Amino acid sequence: MPQQKIEAPRRVAAPGEERNASLLAALRAVLATEGVPRVLRPGDLLWSQGERAEALAVVHTGTLREYRISPLGQRAVLSLPRAPEVLGDVAVLDGRPHLSSAEAVTTCEVVLLSREVLVDAILHDAEVCQAMFARLGAQVRQLTEQQTDFVFLDLPGRVAKTLLRLADGTVPPSVRLNQTTLAQIVGGARQSVNEAVVQFVRRGWLHAEPGRFIILDFEALSRRGGLPPAMIPPPASAARTHPARA
Repeated sequence: MPQQKIEAPRRVAAPGEERNASLLAALRAVLATEGVPRVLRPGDLLWSQGERAEALAVVHTGTLREYRISPLGQRAVLSLPRAPEVLGDVAVLDGRPHLSSAEAVTTCEVVLLSREVLVDAILHDAEVCQAMFARLGAQVRQLTEQQTDFVFLDLPGRVAKTLLRLADGTVPPSVRLNQTTLAQIVGGARQSVNEAVVQFVRRGWLHAEPGRFIILDFEALSRRGGLPPAMIPPPASAARTHPARA
């Protein structure tokens, strides 16, 4: 790989990350006393699309994949929740079946909180209630942003923005993801996504290898992803280093 100037690790914060942290802080005591730990191996299902919602899940370690299957059997990846993300709360609150399946990508440790315990905490703890309302509001904002991305961004723009959102805190920032999953997330054909990735690689913005993308030019990808300068976060104060590139 040609020598590139390595930038300090940065990542575009996903909408609602702060609200997610607030909810976890509010639920800390309840999770400690009522939470049920569970370990998932790669490929294990946490729950399936259409299954009755019994509990909210907090990802303690690892990464999961949330996806929907169309009536024709097509798969659309909605998100890749990782620690310390919360998932399943909407289905738990409205009492309806899960809209999507959740599958472990890596070995994961999750903590489950039953619907009964969660609802009781919301009804009797103002901090939990406020944090849950804030999180649901953030989810609506996130859905609005995703819808507008499909209107205002072309496929390469959505690829750039998605890579920035999924980047980790290593030096250089990287995304452990294959192109098939990336295509399912951005809503494009794998061949078209591959063409966008090849374009970014040729421009020196990105390095691609099997199962991983390495971000070389954060600013260029941010511009291509339609992110204004005000939305680009400052460099992280501390980061891990890829052993192979130390």
